[in-house]
Amino acid sequence: MLSLLLCLLLALSMLPVTAMAEDTYNPGDVAAINAIITNNGLAATKDDPAGWAAADLVTWTGDSSSRVSELRLYDKDLTGTLDVSALTGLTNLFCDGNKLTALAGLPVTLKALSCTHNQLTALPDLRSFTELYDLFCGNNPLTDAAGDLTTKIPTTLNTLDCSNLGLTTLDTIVSRQTRLVNLMCESNGLASLPTLPATLGVLYCSDNKLTSLPTLPATLIILD
Repeated sequence: MLSLLLCLLLALSMLPVTAMAEDTYNPGDVAAINAIITNNGLAATKDDPAGWAAADLVTWTGDSSSRVSELRLYDKDLTGTLDVSALTGLTNLFCDGNKLTALAGLPVTLKALSCTHNQLTALPDLRSFTELYDLFCGNNPLTDAAGDLTTKIPTTLNTLDCSNLGLTTLDTIVSRQTRLVNLMCESNGLASLPTLPATLGVLYCSDNKLTSLPTLPATLIILD
């Protein structure tokens, strides 16, 4: 009985240490979010990593020095250049519906980037981002959308959203993609579509100038 009580007391004595470990956040990541609050106008309290998570702005990895793995900055009225260079553990970035003019410091480990409905005039160079599977960049005033989507993105995307970018052709964009499953190209000036990837399962191409469609892959399950 005495040994059981001692074990219980020992376990209780360790609780503050455990709690402290769970509340340890990477200071560089905290500073990075503080910078977004200052520089981009994010409406959040500085130095409040637990509060940021509770407000569904960030996901922390939850280990002994918790890193930001995901940023969710939808419709936050952010402006300027979003610099995430200090967030080297970031894998998913969602910053749609803001007034951002540029993205900087994206880590090459990024798996998903969604930056639709901003004021971006150019995409960052993502060619070396071999783990990037999902790219949503539609509804931005890109100066050279066709050029950016041909020369600046990896060729192994699973999803590409290039809606409302003023595109008149997808030929060089789609032909470079080796495993595309989801393609969203609505609201452009497309008069035709190129040969579609054999892997394609979802195609959204409404609100264009299409009068016919190419042969559709057998894998296609959604067409709009």
